[in-house]
Parts: sequence; structure tokens; C-alpha cells
Amino acid sequence: MRIVRVCLIGYLVLILGCSSGFSRSEIADVQAGIRHDFEKKGFTVLEIKMTRGSQDTLGGFVRLRKNVPNIGDMEFSKVCTATKDPNTAQYSWKCEDR
Repeated sequence: MRIVRVCLIGYLVLILGCSSGFSRSEIADVQAGIRHDFEKKGFTVLEIKMTRGSQDTLGGFVRLRKNVPNIGDMEFSKVCTATKDPNTAQYSWKCEDR
């Protein structure tokens, strides 16, 4: 009985302790937000990759293409980060030039 109780407590600590980080659906929401923001600015989004850096941070990049008059298509990447407040579960992201 004691072993079952210890295992149950360990399981609850593991589950509750891991719940404050980015979930898969939140990572997908961050990627969708990045895509929407750049498409709204006239860019073609070629690729977005965001991965967990720590429990409350994501890191990654977005690859973009934009047609520039008299030059043609230009492709470039931006480094992206996202952070999540562990107290409020709200998150924000930003992408900057490399």
C-alpha cells in the first residue's frame, strides 16, 4: 500500500509540475500567430520552427520570402523567441533579424 501511495504522489508531482510550460497547442498557436503577422505584412512564410528552450521559453526561426520591386524575390530568416509567464500562463513572442 505504501508503494502505491508513493507512486501516486510521484505521478501527481510529475504531472502538476510539468503543466506550467508551453503545451503543444500553445506552440502551434505561437507559430500560427507568427505566420499571421508576417502574412499580414505581405511576406510569404516558407517555414516556422519553434522548440522548447526551457519550461517557459521557446526558440526558433521563421523563413520568409518577399517580392521586392526591381529586385525580385528575396528570402531571409528571422530568429524568434517566445516566453510564458508561469503565474498567468500568458505568453508573448517576437522575431528579430539574425
